[in-house]
Amino acid sequence: MLTVHVLGAGNGRPGADRDTSGLLIEAAARYTLVDCPGGVVAKMARIGLAPEVVDRVILTHDHVDHIYGLPHLIHALAIGGSVEPVPVYGPAETLETVATVLSAHRLVGTDYPAMEAHVVPVASKVAVLNEEIHVVASPALHSRPTLALRIAKDEAVLGLSSDSLPCAEIEQLCADADVLLHDCGGVEADRASFASHHASAGEAAGVASRAGVGRLYLTHLPPVDAVQEASMLAEATVLFGGPVALARDRDRYDLGGVG
Repeated sequence: MLTVHVLGAGNGRPGADRDTSGLLIEAAARYTLVDCPGGVVAKMARIGLAPEVVDRVILTHDHVDHIYGLPHLIHALAIGGSVEPVPVYGPAETLETVATVLSAHRLVGTDYPAMEAHVVPVASKVAVLNEEIHVVASPALHSRPTLALRIAKDEAVLGLSSDSLPCAEIEQLCADADVLLHDCGGVEADRASFASHHASAGEAAGVASRAGVGRLYLTHLPPVDAVQEASMLAEATVLFGGPVALARDRDRYDLGGVG
């Protein structure tokens, strides 16, 4: 079983219903944070988990909404008495940014868990992990170096675009995944309302269709009302024949079982 806990499904300006984006991947009683949103410790507590369960962190890129929870995680671990190193994987630029932030907050030294940095090259189909889960990364198409991820356990596969426009790298990386979580800034007709380096609902659906995934969840969403949600679902459904939904905070997807 590969279980995906959605800690946050919102973008950098979260609304009341969706906070900044992050996932917690559970497999074989081990936990991997993918991006580290604000309030990460409280978000984990809401699903009954303490920060000490985190075995490693993967950061897709260094935009603030994807990394600013890491100092809080380190601080909370120290308050709880843990000084065990925290393995953190990500692009070199991202790890450098995080190290600077931790230093600025004085969260380094023997009283705090050290960040054990593992550089992931932003290149095609780079092996990141081969333990209880198998993680492979490829470049996303974003405004700074960003990793898209394929996360697998046995036959269960999750694809994650991270923040990205549609691109062939993601289609190839996430081919035949059970679930694709793809960035979505809104519908194509409203493109002027969201940044040019994010996908529309239709673009995300096109990636899902060409990749042949089982189901599509739109994520990294702006604050939207029910009418806007319906518009995004309608646009995506036209271009993708499988199930489509908008990700929500505290969603849980069980891959390899009942999902």
